[in-house]
Amino acid sequence: MLRQIPPTADLPEWSLTASTQARRRINKEINNELHKPPGGVFVDAAHQLDCQGFWLFPGMPVVGCSTDNGLFNGQLYTVLDVEPKVKLQTYGGHDEVTVDMCHIRCGMPAHAITYYSCQGRNLRGRVMLYVQHSKITTTHLIVGVSRATC
Repeated sequence: MLRQIPPTADLPEWSLTASTQARRRINKEINNELHKPPGGVFVDAAHQLDCQGFWLFPGMPVVGCSTDNGLFNGQLYTVLDVEPKVKLQTYGGHDEVTVDMCHIRCGMPAHAITYYSCQGRNLRGRVMLYVQHSKITTTHLIVGVSRATC
């Protein structure tokens, strides 16, 4: 029998899911929740490679979805600043990249990522595992549990 840990009121730093559809839904929910204070810039879905509109604000995790304009496909970044240009820092590193707002189409929200894309990464903070998928296996859970560093 699967027992769930009761959720807490605060949001996890990372959420892992098996499907892209769930990843997109979770990213949208968390992005809307975190954007309650004013500020940030809205990135329209029409200007996205992933066709997922979202609010971009300092502290937000993003992942490169194309190797273009200084961003790298699959690389995690943290947003440092959004105006006048988007300034990103590689996750867990010190390298910074600055891109024009028109080139942020090469990035997407990374509040939630798939089990497949988190392999080989260390994720700081609390990690929420979504296991409500018909194809989830023990291997997925081992990968997910082993990503968190605390």
